[in-house]
Parts: sequence; C-alpha cells; structure tokens
Amino acid sequence: GPGPCHRLNGGRCGPGFLLPSLCFNFYAFQTKKTEKITKNFVLYYSYNSEIIKQKYNLPGGGYSVKKSRSDVYTPDARETKIQIFKFFLFSVSAGIVETVSFTVLKLLTRWTYWPCYLIALILSVLWNFTWNREFTFKSANNVPMAMFKVFLFYCVFTPASTWWGNMLTDRAGWNDYVVLGFTMCINLTTEYLYDRFFVYRDSMNTNKRAQQERKKKDAGN
Repeated sequence: GPGPCHRLNGGRCGPGFLLPSLCFNFYAFQTKKTEKITKNFVLYYSYNSEIIKQKYNLPGGGYSVKKSRSDVYTPDARETKIQIFKFFLFSVSAGIVETVSFTVLKLLTRWTYWPCYLIALILSVLWNFTWNREFTFKSANNVPMAMFKVFLFYCVFTPASTWWGNMLTDRAGWNDYVVLGFTMCINLTTEYLYDRFFVYRDSMNTNKRAQQERKKKDAGN
C-alpha cells in the first residue's frame, strides 16, 4: 500500500519524506515478524507442555515451571517419618564416607584439621545429595538447580563449621573426632530442614520411582 510520504505529500515522495517512509515500513515489517514469532512460540510451548504433562503424569492443565500450591505433593505424617528415617540412614552413610575420608587424609598427610575436613565434607555432600534426591525426596527437579541450592547451603555451613572446628581443635584443644561428630549432627539436622522446605519443597514424589509406586498403589486400590 502507499507509504506515509504518498499520503502526506499528495502522492509525491520527496527527499524529506523518504527516511520517515522507510522507518515506518521497517517498523510495520518488524511488528508483523514479532507477532508471528510470538504465535509460533505459544504454539510450541503449548505442544511441549502437553508432552511433559503426559510423560510425568502431572495434574492440572499442562506443565508450568512453578506449580500452584494445590498441585504440590505434601507428605502426611507417616510419609514424613519415612523421609526422616531415610534421610538419617543416608546421612549416616555420608558420615561414614566423611569419617573414612577424613581419617585417610589425616594418616597420609600432615595437614591440619580444616583441609582434611573440607575435602571429606565435599565427598559426603555429593554422596548424600545423590541418594536423598533419588530415594528420600524422589525428586525429578532440575539437577543443576538442586545442586546449586545445596551449594548455597554449604556456602554458609562450610565456612561456619570450618571456623568453629578449627577454633575447637586448635584453640580449645578438643579431640578432632569429637568435633567432627558434633559438626555432622548439626549438618544432618539443618540440611534435612533446608532440603525438605526449600530444595525439594515443590518437587517431592515426581521422579519415575515415585510414579511407579503411585501406579502400584492405585492398582491395589
């Protein structure tokens, strides 16, 4: 159709109207292009959300990145006790990993408390995260995001526990293993609360294991 210079200059397109005309036509082209991209994105997202919904058997009208509170699984008292028991067992096994690693480093090196503790702690965290995510909370959430949230917890806990461990062993003269056991008890309690109410709060019982258990339960009923 005629550009703005034709309408404003009686059909004659002089030099003074050439640039505004080009800008107007470019803007109209980009607007139509943006609308088309947006429409395609909406269609693509709707299709994929339905695929995800069917794959994970999610409730509600498709998948959303942030679920509403009514769609989030909330364990009852019995399930909470089972979670605590599993978390305790895996934390004990992580404590064994940490203690063995700490002992090996103390025997093979002349390092002080804190580097031995720090390496042993990292190994136990990776062990604990892997098993609790799969079996305790049965979460299918994004692994890097879950690890990042756990990393944030240890950004606070690690320097704090390293500081008080170093103070109690080097300054106060406490036994290294007494301090290590005391620190692991604090770690177990605080990390369970952090995982339960922050890391896995919106993603409990969403992995394949939980889906299979739910299907068996529904078939039995």
